[in-house]
Amino acid sequence: MSKPILYIHVGPSKTATTFLQRDVLGRIESAKCLPVPEIEVEGQRLRFGDLFSLSPEFWRGLEADPLADKVRHSGRDLVISDERICGGLVAPQPWIPGSVPGRGLPPSPRLHTHSRADPYFVSSHFRELRRAARAWGYERVRVLLTPRRQDTKLASSYAQLSNRVRGAGQQNFETWVRHLLHDAIGHNKGGGVNLDYSL
Repeated sequence: MSKPILYIHVGPSKTATTFLQRDVLGRIESAKCLPVPEIEVEGQRLRFGDLFSLSPEFWRGLEADPLADKVRHSGRDLVISDERICGGLVAPQPWIPGSVPGRGLPPSPRLHTHSRADPYFVSSHFRELRRAARAWGYERVRVLLTPRRQDTKLASSYAQLSNRVRGAGQQNFETWVRHLLHDAIGHNKGGGVNLDYSL
């Protein structure tokens, strides 16, 4: 029997991740799909994607497969799907007090102060995860990435959040986009990917 393959499906958000988790990935007979699994870290339950905000050295400390009790795959491949690996966008402001997204899981307890989706940092995580996964008995790690144009992603994200933004409208949207594009701290402030239109 060949060793299973570990697939990591990286959203990011607004790329049909929920649809893929619900209607596609779970129907693959040769693989077990775990959407947004949680792992215990120092007594706290963290979502898989939140682990990518910790040091890449984190994976070296996991001697045993932290998802073994959920998988029991008998040779089946494993698909982990979590859009939080890519972080998220800084929310438009001003946020209406007491207004929170009406769907999804509550925020994970964090061992860090901000979300980070620096491409070099994420690649370091995948390198360390690959080493750990081999020790856990996986043949290899494969990454499935769903891309989306950043301009349409921004518009879609703003439309989804606008009912929770005081003074939502075109001017507020443009202010938000300028903040994301020219933030001196870049993609680390509040999470999200670095938006680069020069490519």
